[in-house]
Amino acid sequence: MTALLLIFFQIATYPQATLDLEEIRKMYSAATYNESSCKKLVTSLQDVDAKINPIAAGYKACGMMMMAKYYINPVSKINTFNEGKELLNVCIAANNKAVELRFLRFAAQCEAPGFLGYDEDMSNDKALIIKSYPQLKDSYLKEMIRSYMVQCDQVLESEKKYFAQNE
Repeated sequence: MTALLLIFFQIATYPQATLDLEEIRKMYSAATYNESSCKKLVTSLQDVDAKINPIAAGYKACGMMMMAKYYINPVSKINTFNEGKELLNVCIAANNKAVELRFLRFAAQCEAPGFLGYDEDMSNDKALIIKSYPQLKDSYLKEMIRSYMVQCDQVLESEKKYFAQNE
């Protein structure tokens, strides 16, 4: 019986275990530039469970929101965007202090078209990112955040200097 449970557990978690966070981050960065990279990100993360791997699910959510810009049908655009937004909010609700998820939402809100009205969490997310940034141990994540924040129009010049000085 124990062996059967172990096999079931391994099968149930296999897709989650094969995900490499650094590779997901690289796919996310590439997804911001073209449709095929965006599709690759979403497809690679299609089986991710937000309860098991909320960070990967957050990247999936952002990929879905980015993918919306490539659809022609306005209804498909809105539905895909909203589905991604909802998934990201679920991930954040369960992991409210996760800086990486809050950064993803901040970036998504900065890049979302204004008519969508998706900007309600920007100031809180930005404050958490600024506060937590010096304590981040993951150098790849830290550089990803820094490079985005120094070029983002929603970040004040004084805040950009802060990120530039705290590499």
